[in-house]
Parts: sequence; C-alpha cells; structure tokens
Amino acid sequence: MGVPRSFHGRLFPRNSLHLVHSSYSVHWLSQTPKGLRSREGLALNKGKIYISKTSPPVVREAYLSQFHEDFTMFLNARSQEVVPNGCMVLILHGRKSSDPSNMESCFTWELLAIAISELVSQGFIDEDKLDTFNVPYYTPSLEEMKDIVEREGSFTIDHIEEFELDSPHMQEKDKWAGREKLAKAIRAFTEPIISNQYMKSWTNYMTSSLTL
Repeated sequence: MGVPRSFHGRLFPRNSLHLVHSSYSVHWLSQTPKGLRSREGLALNKGKIYISKTSPPVVREAYLSQFHEDFTMFLNARSQEVVPNGCMVLILHGRKSSDPSNMESCFTWELLAIAISELVSQGFIDEDKLDTFNVPYYTPSLEEMKDIVEREGSFTIDHIEEFELDSPHMQEKDKWAGREKLAKAIRAFTEPIISNQYMKSWTNYMTSSLTL
C-alpha cells in the first residue's frame, strides 16, 4: 500500500500491520536539522551541504539530534500500527565508522559541495545559497541506531548487521560506462533535493554554458 504522507508520522490504522518493510528511506530526515545558524543568523556549516571534516561539532550534534527526533517518531508511529508480535525490517544507509564526517558517508555530499562552490566562484550561485543549504540526510552508526531503539522502547532488536551494496557500476568492464551509471544513480536522489535551492541559478549557468 502506498500513502501520500511522511513516514515519520502515522500512516496506517492502529494494529493493522503484521510486517513493516522500509528500504533505503529512514536515513532521510523530516527537515534540515535545527540549530545550524548562530544567534546572529550566520551559517555554521559555511561552504558545505552536509557534515564534513571542517564542520564544527555543533553541526554533527544538530544532525544526530534531528535523526534521533525523526527516528523516534518513526518507531513510535509504527509501534501503534503493528499488531502484537508483529515485526519490522529496515534497510538504510549507515556507516561503520564512529565518526559521522568519515568519507564513507560524506563522499557524495562533499563532491556536490565542491561543485556548487565552483559555481559560486564563477558567480552563477550566490554564496549565501550554498552556506544556508544543508541536506536532510543522516547516515547513523549501529551504536546510534541501537541507542535510539532502546530509548524509544517500542521495539526490541532481533537482528542487526552491516553489509555493503554490490554497486552495478563496479561490475562494468568499461570504466567509463561504470562511472556514467554511478553518476546517474547519484543524480536520481540528489537532483530533486538541490534543484529547489539552486534551480534559477542552475538555469542561468546552463544558458550561459550553451551560449559559450
């Protein structure tokens, strides 16, 4: 069944689900983390769109806090919808490292930040557009997941494990074809997010590029 509402809140009737399966979605946040501006209104994650090595500790704390809030709401909502002794299977993007700024979880967003910074330097995008944009996304560690589940208390963990996806682009004999597939895969989930923030600037850039 598909319903046109956020999975962070209630979706289904009480005690109606025997199995809940969420694939590659729970790492998306309900909103940009709160607390990413100073009291003076200045951007605290300047030049970046996600957690990075140069981000101050408050940025990491804000992202974890938002994930904690959202995942807690998710668990609470599903606990009301699942029948007694029902179960839930979640697959999400996580990380092995305890450091949220590790490249395993930041690589895509780091590359995009670099690309957008280049457009800023060329005058196609306002610097403030970059400094005030942070993606609503968080890759938790196993320890963070366990902690939130135990704190919320509606579910117990029967099984949890880490595994790496066998990316199709890695199987390509033609390295350029493989990279093209990877680029398309990344574009599929990043384009809708950044287009709203940068669409006008991006249109100006593309028009200029075609003119040149």
